[in-house]
Amino acid sequence: MPQTLLILTANPDGSAPLNLEQEVVIITQALQPVSEQFVVKQQWAVTPSEVRKALLAHQPTFVHFSGHGSGEQGIVLQNVDDQPQLVSTEALANLFKPFSKIRCVILNACFSAFQASAIVKHVPFVIGMNLSVSDKAAILFSTAFYETLGAESAIETAFELGCNAIELEGLREHVKTALKRRFDTCLENMPVGETLHFHGTAGLGGLE
Repeated sequence: MPQTLLILTANPDGSAPLNLEQEVVIITQALQPVSEQFVVKQQWAVTPSEVRKALLAHQPTFVHFSGHGSGEQGIVLQNVDDQPQLVSTEALANLFKPFSKIRCVILNACFSAFQASAIVKHVPFVIGMNLSVSDKAAILFSTAFYETLGAESAIETAFELGCNAIELEGLREHVKTALKRRFDTCLENMPVGETLHFHGTAGLGGLE
């Protein structure tokens, strides 16, 4: 049974332009050789209600969001008029709570480590950004991350090689990404979420 990767994008009018098309193409190409293992679904210019509908329709294992973040305030989606609509960190985390099939959420948005820390209460693995970085770093990370997943490697390994892909190009942006992991609740006195540190506080390519 193939796993579903749901790619969600938002770049509303009035926000800084992002090279989302190239990133989506790169991800799709990275998983094409293992299309029997991964099905890629795309939802562009998403509103909050469209995110919910896409999660219900596709029941994904992986969710990849590309767009803008606003730090502790939340992430930026779109409204029906293609204008920015801020979704709070708490609301976003609660959206993922009913979807127990999701294994990993990748938030390719500025300062999205805040949302990652909240979502990881409900999802085993969440990747977010401590800062913002370039399109080039974002694409390097995504390419290596999904190629590694396609090779049936662990999420932690895919994360490490994604960060290393940025580092190999001589970019310092590999230090800006955080992978957060939910521990089994049966472990006594174990916190709900914990940051796994690769390369210090590891770095994910994100889009400004």
